[in-house]
Parts: sequence; structure tokens; C-alpha cells
Amino acid sequence: MVDSSKPAHSRIGEEIEAPCGRCRMDRIHRIVAQDPDGSIKKIICGMCNSYRSYRQPKAQSETGTKVAKVRSSSSRSTTTAAEDFGLPSRNYNMRENYDVGEVIGHSTFGVGKVLSIKDMNKIEVKFSDGIKVLLQNK
Repeated sequence: MVDSSKPAHSRIGEEIEAPCGRCRMDRIHRIVAQDPDGSIKKIICGMCNSYRSYRQPKAQSETGTKVAKVRSSSSRSTTTAAEDFGLPSRNYNMRENYDVGEVIGHSTFGVGKVLSIKDMNKIEVKFSDGIKVLLQNK
């Protein structure tokens, strides 16, 4: 006889690829809540830390539409798609001045590294999703 009251295997802490409404692109999210039956309820974006309800992806057709990919948190590799810049020295503020090589934290783009100073008032910063030009000394 099988005990049906036993909860499903916990997936909390696992990573799943899902669209992020705040970043407006597919990102790696961490599972933070699930139902006793094992279905995912809440996820948090690994880039912008936005917390939201999880919606199941639409059924995959044979044409190759996207399906959520799950990665175990215990099987993280040292090389990831997103570059690891380390801990930011400070949070980005357009009124401050930045040096080449400095690691900063941005509320939208995440952690990035200053590549160059374009003008007195502009800097190029490399984030995991590309290079952005930000203002400084304003």
C-alpha cells in the first residue's frame, strides 16, 4: 500500500530557466516555494532578485518551442553563462565618479565591471547581458 499523504521531493533551491518580467528576458530563477504535490509556486530571479509566482510554460510542440530547464543547485559548474565579477565595491549612483576596473552593483542590470570612461560623464560597464553606457558625475 502506498502512502499518498507523503510530500513530493523538495525542489526548493534548484534553479530553473524562466522568463523574468522585470529583466524582460529568460533568466535563471531559484525555486523558493512549492506545493506538497511538488508543483512550483514561487521563484526568484538570479539577476534582479525579483520574487514572483511561477507559471507553467505552455506545452512544447514538435516545432521546438522553449521549455523550462531545471538545474540542480548542487551541480553548479564553475563556468556559467553569466560572468562572475565578484562582489561590487559599491552600488551605482549617477552622481558618483567611477574608475576603470571597478565592480559596481546596478539595480536593473546587476553586477558589472567598468570597462572604460567614454566622457567625463559616461562610462562603459560590462554586465552579464552585455555592455551598457551609464552616466557618472551628474
